[in-house]
Amino acid sequence: MDWQAELGHGTYGKVYLSTRRGDKLGLAVKMLRDSPEDAEQGCIMDAFGAADDEVRRHVALGLNQNIVRLVDVGLFRQLESEGKKKLQQSSSKASWRWNWHIGLVFDLYECDVRQFLQKSSFSTGGARHVMNSVLD
Repeated sequence: MDWQAELGHGTYGKVYLSTRRGDKLGLAVKMLRDSPEDAEQGCIMDAFGAADDEVRRHVALGLNQNIVRLVDVGLFRQLESEGKKKLQQSSSKASWRWNWHIGLVFDLYECDVRQFLQKSSFSTGGARHVMNSVLD
């Protein structure tokens, strides 16, 4: 996974670009928020609960051509320095550690719902109609 290739972010976490090893197919990995800094910003930081909720929603909805497919759930590690300011300085004296994060792996699409709605000329009512009809 490329930690530098952020595709977007939201209340539950950030989405990064990744590729499947075997066939190099593009994937989107939603890394769920789990740090105290996230809670300070008013974000959900219960990564285990959020992952469980999202997986349950996907199972309840079943396979639907209008919903991005959840491919996998996994633990991902990221090398970070002790203190985010040190990471930017790249000091040789910085102490580094591996942090583990829960990630949800999805099929990759060229745009997300927010980008689609920004590009379209839907009114609020039209956008609501589109969103409601996705599950029909």
